[in-house]
Amino acid sequence: MDPAGVATSLLVLLAANNSSVLDCVCNHVASVTDKMSYGDGLMWETYCQDLGHEPPAAEDEECGRALAEVRHLTEDSSRELTRGLIRSVAADCIRSCSVQGLDNMEWNLETLQKDRLRSATLSKLLHAVQQITRAINHRNRLVLDYNWEFLHNDQNLSKTEFQAEIPVFLEHLSDYWRDSAQLLSLGVKHFSQLLVPLAFEQMGIHSNDLQRHEWIKSMKHLRDMLHTKLSGWVHDVQSVSEQMAYYKVEEHKNRPGTYILRRPLLNHDLLSYHERFLSFRDDFTALCVARHRRASQMFGLADALYSFYYYNWFFDLQFVGDIESLDEEWQREDRSNAMLSVDSDCVQLLANALDHPTCPLEDLPPETKNLRERCRVQLWDDMVQRSPHVPVTSYLAYTQRANINLCLWPG
Repeated sequence: MDPAGVATSLLVLLAANNSSVLDCVCNHVASVTDKMSYGDGLMWETYCQDLGHEPPAAEDEECGRALAEVRHLTEDSSRELTRGLIRSVAADCIRSCSVQGLDNMEWNLETLQKDRLRSATLSKLLHAVQQITRAINHRNRLVLDYNWEFLHNDQNLSKTEFQAEIPVFLEHLSDYWRDSAQLLSLGVKHFSQLLVPLAFEQMGIHSNDLQRHEWIKSMKHLRDMLHTKLSGWVHDVQSVSEQMAYYKVEEHKNRPGTYILRRPLLNHDLLSYHERFLSFRDDFTALCVARHRRASQMFGLADALYSFYYYNWFFDLQFVGDIESLDEEWQREDRSNAMLSVDSDCVQLLANALDHPTCPLEDLPPETKNLRERCRVQLWDDMVQRSPHVPVTSYLAYTQRANINLCLWPG
């Protein structure tokens, strides 16, 4: 079979049988004691290492076929396999990492006190989080290697051959960012579902039923705050993914045979503006502790989950494009005659919240909640219209002109 056919055949196997076949292959590769084949080494370096394998299970037909295909891989077929693995790993997780039956799960005192239900739900969610983490980490490793090899033309293609490959590379880049947004969105959903039952187990609530009901209500407010924050990341990644159509590849002027990315103003480097640490505990504990004596622990748990999400899912996205690039020059538009329309209700809301901050875990009247939501949408839309080159949530998070967090968290 020709090299491209070997890679295609293997990818068909993986697509049909998801990660179980790939894991079986990895277990066999891990057990090789003599010299590895080229294909074994490729699979180990790009996917299998650091997985913590167990001894190989009894080999089924699909695993045996996949292993045979791996050992027929050559250097010529490796690029197609790497590109296919990037798509395969993402598609498999998007299809299988979702926890079914939890969309309508409502955590209340009755459901939280059912140990078997709570433990089973937590186990499913934590397993899903582990699988998403694994998928994201493996894809990032594959993409880093693939992007570097392509732009440095490690296969020594002629200029004509390389130009023909550019559309395929850009399509791969677009697919990667689109799938990243889907994986991150799936992760945000699971994190939102995870917070309340995890907090119930970790914090050991010992109080009367009324106090427990109040604690659960406060944790749901905190869950919504964390969801709002993490959803902003997803929004930014989606914004970046939509710009992939404007990425271009061009030859380095001073190093023939080496290529660079020319990127639009809105590109993935702007994701680095997202803060590495959440400061819910520092920002809100003093405001909430009088009524919620466990406020510091509650906010601390949200901060910890944010850090996990950032360092395990979001952080590496900033470096997937860590290859030589050239950004478009800034174009400053004359806005001297622009008319600025301001919603006075939103301005008053911001002023009141800054002058008289309140605990974000408190219940709010429906009209205040509706106003906050309307103002949040307006602010985001305003940033998009006035500064389309900056992802909107990054702008709000890092201008530091006002503590927007105090004003717009959902009530």
